[in-house]
Amino acid sequence: MSLRAPLLSSDRRPDCDHNEVPLWQIFKDELIAIIALAGPACVQLGSQQAVLVTNQIYAGSLGADALAAAAIGFTLFNLIWYFLLGVSSALDTLASQAYGAADRAGVISWAITAAIVMSAFGVPMAAALYYGEPIAIYMFRQNVEVAKLVAVYTRGMIPGLWPYIWSCVIMKALQAQNLMWAPAYVTVSMFFINIGFNAVLVPNYGFTGAAYAQSASRIVQFLLLVANVLTVGKACLSFDREPIVVPYPDNDISTTKLIKAAFDTYKEEEEDPLQEYRNGSPDTPLPPFPVDASLQHQASGGAASAPSQEVPYVAPTLGAVFADAVAPASFAEFLRLALPGGLMMQIEGNSFDITNVLASLLGTVQVDAHNVMLTLCEFSYVALPFGIATAATIRTGNMLGAGNHASARRSGYVCIALCMMFELVTCSLIFGFRHRLGYLFVDDEDVVALVSKIAVLAAVYQLPDGVYGTVSGILRGLGRQPQLLWVNLTGFWAVGMVVAVLLTFKLGFGEIGLWWGLLSGITATAAICSVMLALVDWPAEAVKAQELIARAAAEAAEAAAAASEDAQPDLEAAPAVHAPPSREGEGTSNGAADRWAHLPRRGAPARPLQIRRQNSLTTQPSYGSVRGHDLATRMFAPGVRN
Repeated sequence: MSLRAPLLSSDRRPDCDHNEVPLWQIFKDELIAIIALAGPACVQLGSQQAVLVTNQIYAGSLGADALAAAAIGFTLFNLIWYFLLGVSSALDTLASQAYGAADRAGVISWAITAAIVMSAFGVPMAAALYYGEPIAIYMFRQNVEVAKLVAVYTRGMIPGLWPYIWSCVIMKALQAQNLMWAPAYVTVSMFFINIGFNAVLVPNYGFTGAAYAQSASRIVQFLLLVANVLTVGKACLSFDREPIVVPYPDNDISTTKLIKAAFDTYKEEEEDPLQEYRNGSPDTPLPPFPVDASLQHQASGGAASAPSQEVPYVAPTLGAVFADAVAPASFAEFLRLALPGGLMMQIEGNSFDITNVLASLLGTVQVDAHNVMLTLCEFSYVALPFGIATAATIRTGNMLGAGNHASARRSGYVCIALCMMFELVTCSLIFGFRHRLGYLFVDDEDVVALVSKIAVLAAVYQLPDGVYGTVSGILRGLGRQPQLLWVNLTGFWAVGMVVAVLLTFKLGFGEIGLWWGLLSGITATAAICSVMLALVDWPAEAVKAQELIARAAAEAAEAAAAASEDAQPDLEAAPAVHAPPSREGEGTSNGAADRWAHLPRRGAPARPLQIRRQNSLTTQPSYGSVRGHDLATRMFAPGVRN
């Protein structure tokens, strides 16, 4: 699959006026791009769920105690994995914005940061898995025999823990670059490989073999992803810069004073000197363009820096990218999103797990009916809404990184519309077949009857669940993990759990009360997220995303300069890029890097950047640094949407 369009570009003809493109055409193209992202994500998650079911089946073939131990081991692993999965959401935000800024070096740098942070968090997770026996006894209230089997299973998962973490990082880094099918193919392959490991190890080594089959599968998964990146997807390791072309950038753009210069377009009667560059010729050097000095003043809180006549070239190297990845500022920026992201996911996941515990207090029929309906709701979410939420995160980050707030906003609303259409279908199906759903799992008439009652609430549940999943995906693309932490705490626990406990145990609603609690919690959470989305200042978000990229560029440039100092001691002799002359009466036009040199770096006073933007075409001026950031190209060149 190509590293570039169709996901981030459209057919652009010189005679095509994108301001006159019909709305239905824009919607259709955006829909195709979203489905291209969502489809493989659904395949990936579906394959992962199938692997879990396969492991349960093979463990269950060894007896009831083995099945119970495997189920508890999975539950313990998932309880801890929720946090790490939330930590990885920071990579979704930062890597997708870096790729939107045409910055693969930034994607790699953030992936390295994510791998280091998540590997460190894997240490306490491994400790929890090692002590599976006491956890099974005191937390899950199991007898000693089952608890010992739990310890065998959880300890058998430890060798595959870090490969599983690194696989997660690689898959998210690929997805941020719109390379969706590589992770999907690997997870589908993993399904069959996992069957093979279980078929060989379980008959020969019993329950221990079932545990090690899972670890072996995860190690192979990691190796397959590495092989894929080094062969088919090796271009994603390139530091070359390719402009990201945004489809229909000039439609539905409400400019503001702050970024007026960023999104001005040429009038029809004027000759567009950027037309050749826009039509897919990145080797065409950008012509002179105006710069709004007031924009620079507002963005920096002070006067713009003086023009730079020469910008020495500092080539980005793998060492420089690694140095950037392990810089304290990079860890601080990543953890700013990762820690609340981890708690956000932990709060959400545990709110559903606790309802299983509450249902078990009501009796066997209630817990069976509860699990049947939760399984159906999970299946309906995995079928498409999960993929749409993933696409929303990636698409939003890509568009903001590319500096186009209108496309980011439009993409988000298309994702919501698509998800709601799907959820209306699932709502109708669950309600229409509510009297038959229970028979998919059990033959017990009492369970089937209770399932038919709670299915009415579960059908309504689909609608706010779809809204929350998609809108939270958009907000993650905006880097709203800290706010989502409090939203989840308020909606799922302060509202949902309180309502569930009151109705179930205080007012005697039974299992119906649990589902009223789930419905009220997801509705409250979806409502708060929707208000947050409605209040988003999209132009300001685009500026914020690119200012973050610009500040990171300053740090990356220093790392690149330090790494190449010994190899290139004489920087004075390096080739230089001369800033294009300014248009008369239209402001000052500085060098690409120098335009954002006035922005303060984290923890350091402002000073000019002395780097030349990197490009694979050395014969032409280019517009990006180690961690991306051809901001001037997109922010100050009227009409350019890289």
